[in-house]
Amino acid sequence: MKKVFYLLAMMMLFITSSYAQQQKRNRVNPEEKAERYAAKLQEKLSLSNEQKEKIKQIELKALNENAKQHKQDAENRKKYINEKQAKVEAVLTPEQLENFKGLKKEHHPAQRKERNKKAPLKQEM
Repeated sequence: MKKVFYLLAMMMLFITSSYAQQQKRNRVNPEEKAERYAAKLQEKLSLSNEQKEKIKQIELKALNENAKQHKQDAENRKKYINEKQAKVEAVLTPEQLENFKGLKKEHHPAQRKERNKKAPLKQEM
């Protein structure tokens, strides 16, 4: 009886672990990411449709460039992020720009917290 119980327990463990491995997050394509980003900014900053489309195109171009530049060092990625940021800010009105900077401040602590959860930093010896 114990053998049957252990066998069932092992089967359940195997089934649940294999099911969990199949539950990978679906990758969103760059067009969808750019649309979501522009829609979020439109909602938060009351953008016009023209501003939304410009920001969507800027984001899409940045995502495609980022995919190409992904293997380069962090300094170059920062440069591209800052360039994209400047382009987005050029599209916004002064009031929208102020709100946008507030959104960035809200977002960064949560982003750092999430990054720290994923993997601890490697210490060099």
